[in-house]
Amino acid sequence: MVLRMEHLTRRSFLALGAGGLVLVSCGGDDGNSTGSDTTDPTTTNTDKTGAEPALVLGIQFPDGVATEPTFAAGTPQRAPFVVADVTGLLGRDAPDTLELTVSPPTGEPEQITLEKHHDGIPIAYYPWIWTPPAAGFYGVALGDGPVSMVGVSEASEMATIQIGDALRVVDTPTVTQDQGIEFLCTRPAGQCAFHDHSLTDVAATPGPIALLLATPGFCQTEICGPVLDLLIDEVASFDTIRAVHSEIYVNPTNALKPGSTEAPELVEVVNEYGLSYEPSLVITDADQIVVSRLDFTFDRTELRDALATVA
Repeated sequence: MVLRMEHLTRRSFLALGAGGLVLVSCGGDDGNSTGSDTTDPTTTNTDKTGAEPALVLGIQFPDGVATEPTFAAGTPQRAPFVVADVTGLLGRDAPDTLELTVSPPTGEPEQITLEKHHDGIPIAYYPWIWTPPAAGFYGVALGDGPVSMVGVSEASEMATIQIGDALRVVDTPTVTQDQGIEFLCTRPAGQCAFHDHSLTDVAATPGPIALLLATPGFCQTEICGPVLDLLIDEVASFDTIRAVHSEIYVNPTNALKPGSTEAPELVEVVNEYGLSYEPSLVITDADQIVVSRLDFTFDRTELRDALATVA
């Protein structure tokens, strides 16, 4: 089923921490973990020798099992894994690499090595960059640990914008045309400069664009990272790249407060991009074709490398 979330109830909002609207925002490292780890790390705290705390592979993105798939077959995809021990999700103490076993829907399992990213963010992650050859469920395991399943859909069945697609031009809220949203920018340090022009205005002129869809003020998971601040810092080094930021919700305060049953309405650009999560950074080349998408979490290094590809 094509996932196009026009509205979201508070109950489903909270339930979707395991995959739907995963709130990895631009704040600090506080917040409550709502990830879909397949095993509670407090119950698997030693390896077979009992010598060292065991690491548990964590999924804090929509896995396509308990949620609608967010990964499409035949196009490049990115899935950032995390690891945890008895203390919780790991940051600087996480291993430099992870050796994972991937079992595709058909064919033999293969070993992959993922590198740690932790530059400027509190929780380390390991991005799996791959092009799924077919739709179906891919098993992913760390060592002898439990197998986590990641669902992949046919690209034709998904609404989410993909690498290779043309930029979807939408009027995003600005300082002069806020479109009635409650908060134009929830960045704790103050409103950023990426709201002076709408995406429509920016796209009217050829050149690369970095569109960030994120809500800094409503972080809900442990993998919160300062993604907006990182973009502010890094895009300043790339004169040709125009940045646009949009919040996610029209009316978050009442809809997301405890006990509320109100549905937080999503802004138009989130629906047009087919997103059921945030943050999402969409980067286009000079012809405004999507060449990179950094979803769920990203660090300074990965961001800088992505921006450099279109500069």
